Amino acid sequence: MRLSNREKILLSLLVWTILIYSFYHFFYFPLNQKVTILVEQNNSLHQELVSAKLLSKKQNVVNSRHNKYQIELAELEVQVPCSPCIPEVIAFLEDTSQKSKAILRGINYRDKTQDEVNKSNRVRDTIANSLDFDVMAAGSYYDLVTFLKYIEKAPRVYTFNHIKLVAVPRKEETVTEDVAGLSTLPQPELKGRERFDGNNLLMTVNLNTYFYNGMSATAKVNVNKKVKPVQTGRDNPFNL
Repeated sequence: MRLSNREKILLSLLVWTILIYSFYHFFYFPLNQKVTILVEQNNSLHQELVSAKLLSKKQNVVNSRHNKYQIELAELEVQVPCSPCIPEVIAFLEDTSQKSKAILRGINYRDKTQDEVNKSNRVRDTIANSLDFDVMAAGSYYDLVTFLKYIEKAPRVYTFNHIKLVAVPRKEETVTEDVAGLSTLPQPELKGRERFDGNNLLMTVNLNTYFYNGMSATAKVNVNKKVKPVQTGRDNPFNL
C-alpha cells in the first residue's frame, strides 16, 4: 500500500505530535514540578538559615550579657558577701595595718542589741545587715591616713561612722642649775608642761561592713553613687 504525499505529511505530523506530547508529559512537566519544589525548599532553607543567624546573634548577645551579669554578681558577692566573714575582716585589717605601717592596737566587734536585731529583721528585705567594729591604731598621721585609704579602697564595702584622732601627750624633762651654775641635775620626776607628738597619734575608728543574710545578692536595693574621697587634708594638723 502506497501512501500519498498528503498522507505522508499527515503521518509525519502525527508522529511529531506524539513525540512532543510524550516529551512534555513524561519528562518536561515532572521535571518542572521537581524544579519548582526544589526552589521552594531552597527558599525555605534560606529563610531558616537567616533565622538561625539572627538567633545565633541574639544568643551571643544573651551569652555576653549573662557573662557580664555573672562577673558583676561575683564582684557584688565580694563587696557584700552572703555571710558575715568576721575572721576575714580581722585578717584584712591586720594586713592593712602592716602595709600602711600603722600599729594596730585593737579590734572590737560590737554585737547588736536586741532592739537593733529586731529592727534589722524588719528591714531585712530591703537592706543588708551590718557589722559594727571599733578599730584602734597608732602611728604617724600619714600612716594612719594611709591605713584609712587602704580600707576605703578595699574590695569589700566599708563605711566610716566616726574617726577620732588623739595626740599622745608627753612631758619634757626640766633641769635645775646649782647656785654656782657649775652643774645641772635632772629632777627625780619628769615635770613641766605637756607637749604633743604629731607623729605619735592614737586613732579610733568606728566602721561598718555589710552582708546579706539568707538573701541573694541579686535582690539588693539600688545603691547611691559612691562618694569620691577628698584628696586634700593630707597635712598633719598635729604638727604645730
